[in-house]
Amino acid sequence: MSGKPLTGEAAHASSIAPEKRFLSQRALRVWSIVHRWMSLVCTAFMLLCLTGLPLVFGHEFDLLTGDAIDMPELPASQANARASYDAVLQAALREHPGHVPQYMIWEPDDLLLPIVVTAPRADMPPDDTLSTHGRRAHREAPLGMPPGKGSLKFVLLKLHVDMFAGLFGKLFLGAMGVVFLAAIVSGVVVYLPFWRKVGLGRVRLKKKRRIVCSTGITPSAC
Repeated sequence: MSGKPLTGEAAHASSIAPEKRFLSQRALRVWSIVHRWMSLVCTAFMLLCLTGLPLVFGHEFDLLTGDAIDMPELPASQANARASYDAVLQAALREHPGHVPQYMIWEPDDLLLPIVVTAPRADMPPDDTLSTHGRRAHREAPLGMPPGKGSLKFVLLKLHVDMFAGLFGKLFLGAMGVVFLAAIVSGVVVYLPFWRKVGLGRVRLKKKRRIVCSTGITPSAC
């Protein structure tokens, strides 16, 4: 019998046998449990990623809440006058006596509106600093301060970064990212055999009658 060639259904079964052995029933069950619980654990905390969406549109969010600080219109005779960055820094320090500068930033497409960040000490954490919008057009007088602690934008930022838990919150959210990656990998392992059979993303418009009957339709309709 060892030399007899396989024909018909026996040959077909022999050709698909390696694919059927891709995962044993026990291994599939274990991967399914890992995928289920990894997904449930990370889903609640990954929803915090949605808090980053308003932060992407930070300027538009400030316009909506009325906290935007824009450059006022200047007469044509003053439009080309520029103050130095040193003058802008000194003006911000005069607004906050006793503070020292930490850094100054500005947008590449808006060089006339630098933001000066100051604090009582140079090593103060970001949550304890003050930001002042300066201006270089015509004169260096500060334009105002962005919303600080207690504002909606601050709450969204803290939820997105560390959930108001400092370094522990950052590490915890990083761990949730690892769990999310494990959920993706385990999901690929679990569903790969089915993808091989029916194809990835295929929409099956024609279903068997027994599948239709299992959706709640009365037996008489079947």
